[in-house]
Amino acid sequence: MPSEIISLILSYCDTRTVLICSGVCQLWYRLCCDYQLWKTLYTHHYRFTSCNDYHDLYRRQHLLAHRWKTQKQVRCDKVTHTDSVYCAQLSMDSFMTGSKDMTIKIWDLSHPPNCIRTLRGHTKSVLCLQYDNNVLVSGSSDTTLIVWSIPTYHIITRLISHTASVLDVCLNKKVIVSASKDHTIRVWDKSTYTPLLILSHQGSVNAIQLHGNRLASASTDTLVKLWNVDTGACLMEFRGHTLPVACVRYNGHHIVSGGSDKQIMIWNPETGRCIRTCTGHTGLVRSLELDDHKIVSGSYDKSIRIWDFHTGQCMRIFPRCHSSYVYDIVFNETKMISTSQNGKVLIMDFGYGMNTANLYT
Repeated sequence: MPSEIISLILSYCDTRTVLICSGVCQLWYRLCCDYQLWKTLYTHHYRFTSCNDYHDLYRRQHLLAHRWKTQKQVRCDKVTHTDSVYCAQLSMDSFMTGSKDMTIKIWDLSHPPNCIRTLRGHTKSVLCLQYDNNVLVSGSSDTTLIVWSIPTYHIITRLISHTASVLDVCLNKKVIVSASKDHTIRVWDKSTYTPLLILSHQGSVNAIQLHGNRLASASTDTLVKLWNVDTGACLMEFRGHTLPVACVRYNGHHIVSGGSDKQIMIWNPETGRCIRTCTGHTGLVRSLELDDHKIVSGSYDKSIRIWDFHTGQCMRIFPRCHSSYVYDIVFNETKMISTSQNGKVLIMDFGYGMNTANLYT
């Protein structure tokens, strides 16, 4: 059979079939190692990244995905605050945590992590934080938000408008958005720090997430809402939770929410319909994070669960990985960080000992 025909056949095959075909003979093996073939296979399963060997990159991505699903080959480290740790954010070489001890700590990702800076400015618990390349914004039980400069971490300004605890914050290039126990969501101009809009629920707004000019919000009124932050219009209400909703994530294609009813619900943001429900937690679902393939949840049942995004099946459980409530979870391709009521922060490294070059997208 001509090489061109074999290559055409292989282009329609999945990864498993290509690997089987590579054992037919030396010609098939050579064609099965083709750069363009593996580039196509890789970009079908993962986000595009530029590299010289897509076969090797696919192999390493597959190994890493397997580590997320199994109990083996995970390195764990712990760091602590002096009180409950409510929030975290992870970047390539560091992470931040906010605590009831009124501090924000910046940690490197060495083994074990070192605290490289402690920020003080709030007069009560730090409940939420979010940062980009230029600013860090934190929210507190003291009802204020602080905008910190990066990398100096000097206080630029305080945003004072909420009348109760600031429970969540998010930002993009144009706006800062804050959610509060006072039932409101406030939209601020990121360049002038002036208030632009006030949106509302009928209960505390526990969580928000921006994607472009759309904002998903979750509330104790049992509703999830989708907003246009340019106009303030409520685009959709999502009804299905029977108790307060504690957390929400929105990636532009799906909304994922969890709460006191112990359910995780995946919604179609265009129709408002729940398309999938993940069940298994035995306590309030306090935190969620997701990527293209999985959802990770943290609960008051002291466990962390990893779910298949496309089926809703639970792939892995870390039972009682904390000795108290799990408050927040963040992850990237190789690491997962979880925070807890008892002041401990757990760092799991799924890529420990691997060549992780080009795995970050």
